[in-house]
Amino acid sequence: MLTLYGASGVEIGESRDFRAWGNTIAVGDIALYYAACNSSFAVDFPEMDYVRQQMALRGRSTTTVSGVRVDIDRGQACTTSLGRPMRVECAPGHERLTLRIKTEALEKKLAALLGTRPKAALEFEPALDLATPAARQMNHLLRYFIGLFDRESSEPPPVVLRELEQAIIVSFLATNEHPYSRKLTDPPPGAAPRQVRLAEEFIEAHWREAITIEKLVDATGISARVLFRSFRRHRGCTPMEFAKQVRLQHARQMLSASGASVTAVAFACGFLSTGHFARAYREVFGELPSETIRRSGNA
Repeated sequence: MLTLYGASGVEIGESRDFRAWGNTIAVGDIALYYAACNSSFAVDFPEMDYVRQQMALRGRSTTTVSGVRVDIDRGQACTTSLGRPMRVECAPGHERLTLRIKTEALEKKLAALLGTRPKAALEFEPALDLATPAARQMNHLLRYFIGLFDRESSEPPPVVLRELEQAIIVSFLATNEHPYSRKLTDPPPGAAPRQVRLAEEFIEAHWREAITIEKLVDATGISARVLFRSFRRHRGCTPMEFAKQVRLQHARQMLSASGASVTAVAFACGFLSTGHFARAYREVFGELPSETIRRSGNA
């Protein structure tokens, strides 16, 4: 706790058979920490340059932030804003998942979504109701992210991890209350089809790379909210869904011309598994990738 998790103090309750265990996944500007202990314990954390969200997988705990005490269980999480020291007190048998996001990454993503740099501090409400639709969606996204690393197969392609990292940060901003929450939900003004075409051209030119919100904002000169709304209006999909379609088109070309395996093409085009790739491919082209290979004579 002191050396890896950055705690400033740890108090362990009485136990004849003390056991504690944990694990960490870090990707870019986010990290997920799992920790558990069979004894009661309390941990003090100093001010940090990131935001934390603590969720209970089993048992109960409490976190005190700036004098505000938040109970953490399966129905409620606790969010700690930048520069806020905290004290965590856990009951015996408590298991928790903590999401950390660098504050700079949150501010950059928020600026891209709003189309302007936030002026006020990005302060989050400490208590989060996990029963809300947005919280359930974020929880599903986190569990999917964790599941990628629980498999014995190779690590997911970097482009997939980069886009999942982005999705988690956006989901966090949409789920937790902060001074800009209302602006994120207000209907944005529309954009001209020209800006939609600029986004399409950028995606088609960089389909092998992770398509981030910041890159799309730079390429089009409009906020992400305006771009996503206009994309949905004029193309019937989001920029990320369009990127998936572009990657599938390139996958079809590769399967028809190069003689590459389905697995190699799936990973080259940013898909996590051959099963997911095959389902998406059949939805678009009406046949499996292996059938495309056979028709082209490359089998």
